Amino acid sequence: MSRIQLAVKNIGWACMKSDIRSYFRKFGTVLDVRMPMNYDNGFNKNIAFVTMKEGFSNDLLQDYHVIDGQEVTIKIQEERKIQRTEDHSSGSES
Repeated sequence: MSRIQLAVKNIGWACMKSDIRSYFRKFGTVLDVRMPMNYDNGFNKNIAFVTMKEGFSNDLLQDYHVIDGQEVTIKIQEERKIQRTEDHSSGSES
């Protein structure tokens, strides 16, 4: 399944995961919402990461979004590619 990750910046401090999920559902299928928290004060860190199934509405890429009364910025995250290296040090090749 193809998916895309979005960084949602400048979210309001009282914004909840459910607010983010509800907002993005109108653009397509939301697979996951992660919202880092500041454990010192109990609020979010003004950013959320939304994973959506590819095939979302192009309206998502517009410049202006307001979630829970706060204007936010949405950026598509580039997929991180992890290269695996094989460890050949434990055996010898013939």
